[in-house]
Amino acid sequence: MVRGRDACWEHCVLVDATRQKVRCNYCRREFSGGVYRMKFHLAQIKNKDIVPCTEVPNDVRDFILSILSTPKRQKSTKKQKIEAPNSPHNSSSASGGFHPNWAARKHLPIFVISTTFTKCPANAR
Repeated sequence: MVRGRDACWEHCVLVDATRQKVRCNYCRREFSGGVYRMKFHLAQIKNKDIVPCTEVPNDVRDFILSILSTPKRQKSTKKQKIEAPNSPHNSSSASGGFHPNWAARKHLPIFVISTTFTKCPANAR
């Protein structure tokens, strides 16, 4: 377990990384299960055999409670490409039935089929 950017690490110490054991900075109790269970200890919430901390300051308790009550942010999806509504790249018919970005991603040549028919020279037959 590697210490991440979690704000709870300011209030506990990693004792044993292989067993995810952490120690509370206020009451010195040790818990296995990592910083996730330490949050419940500091927020004074009984959860999964966690004894609430009696020594934690009220401002720290409220801060950890606010962390636990806010929903986890979802990972951002890939940015979607926004094109103008009348852009020639918006319609697949503008490029002969193929979207120009498709060929660029697949490293394939783009063939544009013309709908205009011309007479073939006699020597081309």
